[in-house]
Amino acid sequence: MGGSVVSLREVVVDALNQGYDCTVVCPNDTVAKVYDAIGAKTRVTRLTVFNHNTVFFYRATPLHAFLFFKMLVMTVVSFLGLLRIVRSLRPDIVHLNSSNLVLYTLLFKSFGVPTIYHVRENVVSGYFGIRRALIRATANATVRFIIFISEHEFALLGTRAAKSVVIYNYVHKEKFQQGASKIVADSGSESELRFRIIILGGLFSLKGGMTIVKSLQKTAADVELLVLGCADPRLQGEELAAVDGDDYRDEMVDLLNAPSVKHRVNFFGRVSNPEAYIAKADVLLFWAASPHFPRPVFEAWLLNKPVLYFNPLFENKIINAQNVYVIPENSEEALTQAMSSVRNSRLMSAESKADNYETARNNFTERNFIKINALYEQCLTS
Repeated sequence: MGGSVVSLREVVVDALNQGYDCTVVCPNDTVAKVYDAIGAKTRVTRLTVFNHNTVFFYRATPLHAFLFFKMLVMTVVSFLGLLRIVRSLRPDIVHLNSSNLVLYTLLFKSFGVPTIYHVRENVVSGYFGIRRALIRATANATVRFIIFISEHEFALLGTRAAKSVVIYNYVHKEKFQQGASKIVADSGSESELRFRIIILGGLFSLKGGMTIVKSLQKTAADVELLVLGCADPRLQGEELAAVDGDDYRDEMVDLLNAPSVKHRVNFFGRVSNPEAYIAKADVLLFWAASPHFPRPVFEAWLLNKPVLYFNPLFENKIINAQNVYVIPENSEEALTQAMSSVRNSRLMSAESKADNYETARNNFTERNFIKINALYEQCLTS
């Protein structure tokens, strides 16, 4: 599951426990099942989105001009479906779970429903900053509160401070740890001679896939890579090709078939319980070619796992060279050095792990819902 789906699930769990009657509007049945499983009501309808972030934004090409026009047309269609749901539910609060849902704030504004706009992405400036300015102006004019998942996202969009609040994504600590402990106990007597490095998000270029596999070739033979978030491209390469192209997929398959790494990379696909796999690893590697909120870092800290970290364009007041192994540049040499050196670094010490655990517990657990609930209560009061 994507990070936004997981993060909203945690919020909905707490909202239900707090006594809210929650209906989650989903773009498909697969997402709806996530929220059905925790006791929320769900509705499925088309939700066309307006992407303008580091993952995708519309460029000045004929194809993207067509896609942009198509997006606007399909947004109108989505409005009609959502309109029926709003008239049926008559919600007291609307919580939009992504920056790319900004156009729907206009609909809820027309109904007078207090809306919370949750910005989970890095909104980019584009060519001249016009679209970002429109997103900012729309949010300022239509919503009650704007939640940013870190100070970095807030700095990029720059909405009015009076409406804006930073609340980190979070997990439910005890449940997260229990899930991890159970799987570890059931994992059997796997080889303790392996040094396992885990990555979340697959081997896509944005996640440093090519650099990671090439670096693995140069590390000690006992280093093993656990990959969550994509299928093994040697067996199912369509997803990798769809994102990064056929040439990238083919080169990746060749690398993975090389004798030096062929049996040292294990794929687990998309999972709903990443904690189970993080618990089996020795180190987590977080790689973001474009700035990205480092949720897996906090998850690793809650499980006492050190972190290799490459996220150079992301600014955060918590993560620094004292609590992660910062990879200084996007190169095979730098990552190979990090993979080798982290094993004997202070990050492996009990003291460092304990410090990082406390940092995660204080910033990345369910106590963050208290801040979200305070916004809900202000919406209801107003």
